[in-house]
Amino acid sequence: MFGGYAGKILRVNLTTRKITREDIPENVIRDYVGGVGLGTYYLTKEIDPTVDALGSQNKMIFASGPLCGIGLPAASRWSVVTKSPLGIWGEGLGGGFWGPELKFSGYDAVIMEGKASSPVYLYINNGFPELRSAEHLWGLDTYQTVNVVRNELMERWVRIACIGPAGESQCHLAGIISDPDAGAWRGGLGAVMGSKNLKAIAVRGEGEISVAHPDTLEEIVHDLLFEHFGKNSLITDFSEVGGMQVLTSLNLEGVLPSFNWRDGYFDTTENFDGKKVKETILLSKYGCMDCRVRCRGNVRVKDGPFAGTTGYRPQIDPACAFGPLSGVGELGAIIKNTIECNRLGMCGISAGASIAFAMECYEKGLINKTDTGGIDLSWGNSQGIYELLQLMARKEGFGKVLSDGVREAAKRIGGNSEDFAVHVKGLEPYTYDARGLWGMGLTFATSNRGACGVRQAMVNLDLGEKYSLGGGGTGGYHPALGITPEKYSQFKIDNKGQTLVLLQNIKSIIDSAIVCNLPWRRLTDLPELLPKVISAVTGCDMSMNQMLENGERIFNLQKMFNVKNGVKRKDDMLPRRFLEHPLRNGKLKGKVLENFEEMLSEYYTARGWDEDGIPQRETLDRLGIR
Repeated sequence: MFGGYAGKILRVNLTTRKITREDIPENVIRDYVGGVGLGTYYLTKEIDPTVDALGSQNKMIFASGPLCGIGLPAASRWSVVTKSPLGIWGEGLGGGFWGPELKFSGYDAVIMEGKASSPVYLYINNGFPELRSAEHLWGLDTYQTVNVVRNELMERWVRIACIGPAGESQCHLAGIISDPDAGAWRGGLGAVMGSKNLKAIAVRGEGEISVAHPDTLEEIVHDLLFEHFGKNSLITDFSEVGGMQVLTSLNLEGVLPSFNWRDGYFDTTENFDGKKVKETILLSKYGCMDCRVRCRGNVRVKDGPFAGTTGYRPQIDPACAFGPLSGVGELGAIIKNTIECNRLGMCGISAGASIAFAMECYEKGLINKTDTGGIDLSWGNSQGIYELLQLMARKEGFGKVLSDGVREAAKRIGGNSEDFAVHVKGLEPYTYDARGLWGMGLTFATSNRGACGVRQAMVNLDLGEKYSLGGGGTGGYHPALGITPEKYSQFKIDNKGQTLVLLQNIKSIIDSAIVCNLPWRRLTDLPELLPKVISAVTGCDMSMNQMLENGERIFNLQKMFNVKNGVKRKDDMLPRRFLEHPLRNGKLKGKVLENFEEMLSEYYTARGWDEDGIPQRETLDRLGIR
């Protein structure tokens, strides 16, 4: 077995309660690395892509990667892949301590299959797995679940990935939470877990993971800590003020989504940005395992109508969704609703976006208080947001209309609501307005799991060093790949397709290794460094070209999963709001995304796909995909 791996996969059949262990073939490690890549291999091999996502034939594959749990900075992440309730490829990434703990317990991955006859949770204790009843946990929120399981097992350091009421009700916005604010949120993965009557997976391990070349790894770790991460102002500033500070940068550039994506500028971001959080409510900072960035933190609202609210420092995307996107400009309200969303086990991005969409419907008269059960959905009504979250998580009242996201809500509300329903393939975008960030527009359109923005660094390229807080950022350039300032322009379509292909391929390996997207993708020498790290840890030599090919293989295999579910060019489309509705205010007032079809065709050509977005046979043959 190569270095960096625990060496085993745990397979759990919830229907029969049979639990088995198996080895990972060496060729799979060479071609798919681990994490998302490993999950991609097994999921596409073992299920029919057209199965019901919430049926017993669907599977969930939780996996760590070879760089996890070995002392490498910002490399404690874990992944889960499954078919999403959105009807497409489903994939999520979490941080914290759960991933390393899984490896310390002796497993690189867990494959969950079938459906339990009653609620259960899986407990893995130093390699010994058992299924336990979770009937007493059903109905608890995520924070309560973590506390009850820890007390029940009498193990303070057990790490738990679980679902809340949203997952139990199979709400399509449901995520999986761990540690307890670092979960895999997007695409309804919690709903799949709930459909299997699986409340949680608790892991505890005290094993060690060996690496092939420890001396080389030690040198790399030193350079990362003191040179790469330590001298990158964006990373060091992020540690101090968290992701919410980026709201200010995006606002100044006119690309901060506000009022359901009508505006690109919000008047009062200084009232709730990262600096305000640090100065007024931040109690302490902490990070995931082996991470010195420490972007996570504990907060307590000290005054105002939400005084006494405690929880975790939110990241940029849920903060925007419960803030500017919904017309809310009060820090305490944003904190309260973000924390409540975590408790319920819902994706804050999608939940907030769905409510913002409903607010525009309310403003336009497509729905009223009779429809909402008396809830006032005027812009900025944070109490209405709080009340609606409860209903959405449990699929009750008007919450049931929004519980499956913007796409389904538009179908249920009707009228002209689809004109301003912002999603791609059923998934709501991250906090970047594509009318001012054309590269991010292409990213949203072509991501295999829907309007995903965290997977690529196109926003860094679109804004360059302006995206950093105080200058000195890398801008997302990678000279070794020919991605330079001279070849990339924010409002030109030239080279965007080829650039995105390269970044998507690299990101597939970032998510398979697995390392954290935040600091790692900002390294200008990432294309050379990442295969060097993988080689040092595993002993399996990997060149930059091999890394790119592996990433391309993983991405195309996921794409074929979607193709078999009927996904074509028509689905790789952006919402009308980005293409037809000019920004109403801000630096880019009047801007729309232009020439999108031409940009998409260039991307397809660079990918080796036909004009309908389907990989050509020669592309699949070259990558060994049958």
